[in-house]
Amino acid sequence: MKVIKMLAFAMILSLATVFSTNAYAQDSSQDKDYLLTHHVINYTGLLQNEVAPNDDQILNRALCKFEARTGIKIFVVIVKSLGDVDIETYTKAVEEELGIVKNGNNKYIVFFVAMKDEAVHIDVAPGLNKILPEKYVDKILNEEGDVVPYFKAKMMSEGIISGVTAIVNIVGHNHRLQSLKQDR
Repeated sequence: MKVIKMLAFAMILSLATVFSTNAYAQDSSQDKDYLLTHHVINYTGLLQNEVAPNDDQILNRALCKFEARTGIKIFVVIVKSLGDVDIETYTKAVEEELGIVKNGNNKYIVFFVAMKDEAVHIDVAPGLNKILPEKYVDKILNEEGDVVPYFKAKMMSEGIISGVTAIVNIVGHNHRLQSLKQDR
């Protein structure tokens, strides 16, 4: 599994370079400027305390490079639990609290994970629905997709990395195609 994890990171880094810190947050009242350079908002320490202690930093750098190339910001938000709130509502509340949804920002994707609940949600800004359509989100999150098999095997970090890699692949490819169409 360590080899798969390293290959996934290599893929993310190479894709971020082609397309183109520590992100542990103490609470959601953090400085909004934090989001200018941090794409991984981790309230659990999950990606920090396992085999490779810099997973969150590597993922953050890759997503920063991806944003620099595409103008599309992908956030990974990891919380301990949803409590009594459904995941879509919780995701929207976190997006608002962190200022992800501000000033008409319509070029973001949030990959949201609730650890205790083993729940995952991908929120795509309205401006990116053509680049990451619902059918692809469903494919990433379905039982045989890129995330759930890892979560079922209690390999949460690998599931997050796999899901983000799938998003980067799809969004990067579709963004290039859209750019080519606009150039015609």
